[in-house]
Amino acid sequence: MKTILEASIYILTTIISLSVSGYACPLKNISFVTENLAPFNYIEKDGVFKGIAIDILYHTAKKLKCKRNQVEINFMPWARAYKESISNKRTVIFTLAKSEEREKLFKWSSAFIETGMALFLHNQLKTDDFNSLKSIGTIINDYAASLLNENLKHKAKIIYSNNIDSLALMFIKKRVDGALYELITFKWILHKNGFKEYHAHKINMVSGHFGFSKDIESNVIEEFNYIIDNSNIINNYIRDLN
Repeated sequence: MKTILEASIYILTTIISLSVSGYACPLKNISFVTENLAPFNYIEKDGVFKGIAIDILYHTAKKLKCKRNQVEINFMPWARAYKESISNKRTVIFTLAKSEEREKLFKWSSAFIETGMALFLHNQLKTDDFNSLKSIGTIINDYAASLLNENLKHKAKIIYSNNIDSLALMFIKKRVDGALYELITFKWILHKNGFKEYHAHKINMVSGHFGFSKDIESNVIEEFNYIIDNSNIINNYIRDLN
């Protein structure tokens, strides 16, 4: 009788344990993809993941009872990350600017930062008139590229880069007249390279998000957003970046 009771208790304990572990980390079987893009998401020389979006993700994961090693983060070129986020199941891409074209492709997190797209010009170019520019650099599959193609009237040749580093180098070496990219990030990387001979013209406002593949459960995203909306960490970062 005692053996049966002990066995029953063991089975019940196992079932409860499995049940709790199943609900403990709703992010466990989700792949988060991003690019190396400071100051939002980047890898330090020692291999540590850093940035506003990384800290927000880890903060949210902790609130959802997830350990850091249960959160799968993969860094890759933006074009590949974007493609994977659209074609693969249970995938989240960040930091993603929300646009009309993209809105139907993802389920969206709350915005965790408000910034803007900006046209960067060399100091000797005193105009922000697109029609006077011969070439504008941007990144393939980036929001800036769609902005150039759809919303801005210009005659300049669009030169595409695969990543932020090559775009910045192209701009610094004056291979293009201007570069269109997110304001905070591009200023950060230009200053990191010791380049300050430019002026920037904000084109529009844009918000940063996590983009969830549509197969991810809505209740998971709702919990994710609740934590983002009620986190002081976001306000602290925005204040520091401004």
